[in-house]
Amino acid sequence: MVNLYFKRCNYMNIHQEILAKSEQNGHVCLYQHLKNVADTARVMAKHLGFDEQIAVEGALLIPKTSPNF
Repeated sequence: MVNLYFKRCNYMNIHQEILAKSEQNGHVCLYQHLKNVADTARVMAKHLGFDEQIAVEGALLIPKTSPNF
């Protein structure tokens, strides 16, 4: 399921330079961060008996912005 969102395609650029977490906080690119969030949502939904697809989509749609961004 999550792979549907994060499948590497010939046209997809991951842009490692776009960071979700700064170098001081682990230097995680946005792509990897969103993949981790989706994977976690899927596991939690499965464990709690919720719809995994809805959990993944919700996790990816929840806006998280920093006032410093």
